[in-house]
Amino acid sequence: MKKTFTLLFAAFLLLQTSSPLFATSVAVPPVTPEITDPDTTTCPTFTMNLFRGNTDLRTNGAVSDLQEVLAKRYNVDADTLVTGFFGPKTQSYVRLFQRDNYIQQTGTVGPATRAALNRLCVTGGGGGGPVACTMDARMCPDGSYVGRTPPSCEFARCP
Repeated sequence: MKKTFTLLFAAFLLLQTSSPLFATSVAVPPVTPEITDPDTTTCPTFTMNLFRGNTDLRTNGAVSDLQEVLAKRYNVDADTLVTGFFGPKTQSYVRLFQRDNYIQQTGTVGPATRAALNRLCVTGGGGGGPVACTMDARMCPDGSYVGRTPPSCEFARCP
């Protein structure tokens, strides 16, 4: 809650000032870590809602994919988390991920959580390894904001 308030307050200050210092960009601490080892990292794409009680059999392996991403993200031994069953332990790590990404903490993987998970690991061009961009924001001339987009992590174009 405090981080959200700080971010909103910073956005408010940006809108209230015409100082060149604030007009170019605002640095927001990265929410996702940069993934540096493409040989040991898989990049699944999450396309379905996942919730407690799901299994790999019913989700075509998506539960284990989720558990592997969460284990790597939170430095948890994969042998203890990756079971193929979405139980209470997986649900608690999903809530932690949601909290860290400013998503309502439901413990289920819905559209917002899927989008955040899919942003964690995007296959870039060239080396084919995963890319995670920092979450900087740039203020556009019309007052809106744009962020960095993979795979080059350049700022998106202003509308």
